[in-house]
Amino acid sequence: MKNLAIVLAFYVAAPLAAQEATYSVDLNTLNYIPSPAFEGVETAFVYGSPREAGLYTTHARVSAGATVPPHVHNIDLTTLVTSGTAYVGTGAIYDESALVAYPVGTFFVTPAGSPHFIHALDGDFSILDHGVGLVKTDLVPR
Repeated sequence: MKNLAIVLAFYVAAPLAAQEATYSVDLNTLNYIPSPAFEGVETAFVYGSPREAGLYTTHARVSAGATVPPHVHNIDLTTLVTSGTAYVGTGAIYDESALVAYPVGTFFVTPAGSPHFIHALDGDFSILDHGVGLVKTDLVPR
């Protein structure tokens, strides 16, 4: 019975402890910084930093017509489209016919080392990227 009481106490206390550690942020109030590498892209740190070891989340806003050329990351990257439609293609060479539409609410994973490219084909969009840093992004040589 004593073990059962300990287990029950854990199940009651664990959600309470988790609530104390809750973190929330309004994406509209973040400090967005224009990308030095990609015109029409601005990014804000939501949680942690991809420049440091550990869990992080960033939010990127991509302006209509902006293109991010083929690149790779050294980590698996999970992405949630938070507004608009993100067009993402895979491959080492930009190919508009390879773009896949990911509308708002879509979640997708880009494996580490997978060359991919992004285009704001039909308007602005925004995405949340999540991962475990340190993140390295390398353009694919042409």
